[in-house]
Amino acid sequence: MSSEPEPQAARRSQADPALRVLGPIELVARSGGLGSGGRGSARLRRAAAVFVIHAGVVLTADRLVDLIWERKPPANPEAALHTVISRLRGRLVTAGLVDRLLTRPPGYLLRLSPGDYDAQLFADLVDRATDRLAVDPVGADDQAAAAPGLWRGPAYAELADLEVAAQLRRLVVVIMSLAGAGERFKGDLPVLMDLDPARAATLLDRAVADARQLGDRFLTGVALLSLASVTARHEDPGRAVPLFAEVIEHWHRLGNWTQRWTTFRTVAEVLARVGDPENAAVLLGACQRKTAPAPAYRPDARRLDELADRLRTRLGGAQVDRPARQGGELTADEVVTLVRGALDRAADRSA
Repeated sequence: MSSEPEPQAARRSQADPALRVLGPIELVARSGGLGSGGRGSARLRRAAAVFVIHAGVVLTADRLVDLIWERKPPANPEAALHTVISRLRGRLVTAGLVDRLLTRPPGYLLRLSPGDYDAQLFADLVDRATDRLAVDPVGADDQAAAAPGLWRGPAYAELADLEVAAQLRRLVVVIMSLAGAGERFKGDLPVLMDLDPARAATLLDRAVADARQLGDRFLTGVALLSLASVTARHEDPGRAVPLFAEVIEHWHRLGNWTQRWTTFRTVAEVLARVGDPENAAVLLGACQRKTAPAPAYRPDARRLDELADRLRTRLGGAQVDRPARQGGELTADEVVTLVRGALDRAADRSA
C-alpha cells in the first residue's frame, strides 16, 4: 500500500475535471487549456497523457524520455525532460492540482484523485448508476446522464501507440456496460440503452472507434454488435441491417462461431421487424435448437421465447412451427447463407 498522503482537493467541480483524455488531450487551467499549436504544446500534452496512463507509478527518467519523445530522444534528454516536468507542474498548479507531480527516485510520480481526470470520473459515474438502477431508476438516470458529456472524441486521441491499450480496453468495456451492451459484462442491467438509446448509440460509436484504435478485434465485434442492437431495438431496424451484416462478416473473419450465433439471435428479431417473419421463424428454430453451437444464455433465451410468441400471434402457430423445424435442421454454414441472404434483401427493401 502506498504511503503517499492524499493529494489536495482539486479546486474545481467533478463535472469539470482538469485532466481530459476522452478526446484530444487537454489539461484545462483557469486561463485555458494547454493549447493545440506549436511543438512544445504538443509535447506537453503527450507528457500529461503519459503520466495519466501511469498514474500512481514511478516512471524513470529514461522511460519518460522514451514515452514522451516516442523513442526519438532529444540532443540533451536530461535537460529537455527537466523542462517538460517543470512546465507540466506549473500547468497542474494553475489547474488547481497542487502537489500532484512529485520527484520520486529514480524518476517521477503523478498522484491523482478520481475527480481529477475525465476517464476515471466517467467510469465512476457508470459504476454508481449501475449500482443504483435497481433501487432508484430516476437517480441512476441522472448519474448516467452526466457520463456521455465527458466525451469529446476517441479516448487518448493523440496517443496511437500500445501504451494506451489497457486504458482503452477498460473504457470500451465501461461504455458497453453503460449502454446496456451486454449482460456478459455487468449483469442484466441495461443502464442507458432503455433510458436514453440515442446517448447509448453515441457512446457505442465511440466504443467502436476506441476498440479499433486499440486493435482489439474481439471488443470491436462486441461493440459493433451492441451498436447494431441499440439501433435495431430503439431506432430504425432498417438502419441496423447493414450494421448486422458488418458484424457477421467481422465474426466470420475471426472464425468466432460463438459470437456469430449471438448475433444471429438478434438478427431473428430484426428480420421480424423489417417485414420478413418467415425467415425470422427459420432463424428462430436454428437458434433455439438444443444442439446449437452456442446455446443462448438467459436474457437471449428469454428474448427468443418472446419473439416466438409474437410470431405465433402474427402468423399463427403452424406458420411458425413449420419453418422453425426447418431451421432446426440447417447446418451452421446453411444458417450463415440464410442470414446473409435475408439481410441483403432487407437492405434492398430499406434502400
